[in-house]
Amino acid sequence: MTIEYQFTRHLLSCNNIDKGKNYLKYMPYFNFKKDFEPGATIFGILKTIEYAEKNKEKFKSNQVYVSNLYRTWITAFLLYGCNLPQSSNNLQQSSNNILTLYISPYLKERHNFKRGNYPKEISHMAKKFLKFLNALKSIIDKNNPNNIWKKYPQILKLKLPPKPYSSQEIQENQEIQENQEIQENQEIQEIIYKRTDCGYDIEKYCNIEDTAGPNKGDVTQFLTTGDLQKFMDWFENDNENENENENENENKKRNYYKSSNEENKIIHVVTHSHIMRDYLKKFTFHTSKDTSNETPRLMSWLKKTKTKSKDYIDIDENEKIQAIVLPNDDKDDKDKTRYNLLNLRNSNLWNFITTKDKYKKKNHIEINDIVGTFQLRMGVPQPQGEEKDNAKKKEEASPLSLCGETGRLGPNSPPLNNTVCPADGGKRTRKKRPKKKTKKRRKIKTRKRRK
Repeated sequence: MTIEYQFTRHLLSCNNIDKGKNYLKYMPYFNFKKDFEPGATIFGILKTIEYAEKNKEKFKSNQVYVSNLYRTWITAFLLYGCNLPQSSNNLQQSSNNILTLYISPYLKERHNFKRGNYPKEISHMAKKFLKFLNALKSIIDKNNPNNIWKKYPQILKLKLPPKPYSSQEIQENQEIQENQEIQENQEIQEIIYKRTDCGYDIEKYCNIEDTAGPNKGDVTQFLTTGDLQKFMDWFENDNENENENENENENKKRNYYKSSNEENKIIHVVTHSHIMRDYLKKFTFHTSKDTSNETPRLMSWLKKTKTKSKDYIDIDENEKIQAIVLPNDDKDDKDKTRYNLLNLRNSNLWNFITTKDKYKKKNHIEINDIVGTFQLRMGVPQPQGEEKDNAKKKEEASPLSLCGETGRLGPNSPPLNNTVCPADGGKRTRKKRPKKKTKKRRKIKTRKRRK
């Protein structure tokens, strides 16, 4: 069975409109307002809710793969959370009312420097995600006339890679030493959020190890620039290329989430713009069936450049690329605004569908077939001009903003420290029993009093 992958870019973040914290306060002439781990803007949240309602069939899944940057968690929750199938019988216990997000390798955005595209510790981000979930209800109550809050899942699970056995555990246990399968089949970690009347609470956060974060995450999988081809190879556990470089063993890593998703024909992924474009750039487009008349490497239309070279086309002058119009599926857009490929670069939620072997089988593609080959779809254009100014003002005025100083957790909200454990799980501790008073102890006490 051929597995298809739908890759979607995240929503408009705080850093996309420069509403993060200004950490260059000592240099006011630099307007560089970027959060370290940016959340979602109110403008982005509301536009994503609209986009999800208009594209229900495209975002109908209760299992979504995300990067270790939490703006992808927010996007996945908004796109897929309101489109889950509902069960009329025993709603709270229905498995259809659970959304599961899998923090996965090879999906992190490229970073030239860490601020904006590098993860923070899971103990911090799990609570920051909770802040978004609770702010969302108030944002919906205030701005969304349809009040879709009740459509969101009763249970939200955030899955993390399993904790590896320590070298000491492996040395002390001969069965683990001899059986590679035992070493690989560690239990997947999970954080569970449960919906309440006011928002969400963390129901389970127990003995979590930050296996996708900055301190204990695998460097090649979680802390460097992602690669969609590697993600698909990892997902399908493809070891075909593992001998190409003996020093690199990332392809040997198995998909620890796969058993949960074997029946899915399409895998839903929320990730980042740069690595989506990097994947598409691997292909070569040609302007006719004669491949000798090739354009340079694909996706030059997403690369801003003023210089002509063998690698890129001057997009401002390339009429063939500008002429390719994306389908407009928005039924409410009576004018049917025409979006071309150039619009994609400055939009959020744009998406495409591909397969693991597409590059091997169809490296050369007729340029006019680009939309059909990848089922490319326009997302939400980023605000420009007056619309952008209004989006910024909304963040500045709203106490619900997840950006900058307003969006931070603050000193009175300490990170989680593996304290939310269910009654039947986690590390059990016993209360110390009070020591019984023996005759000898009583005599010692009375002597001390007399002295």
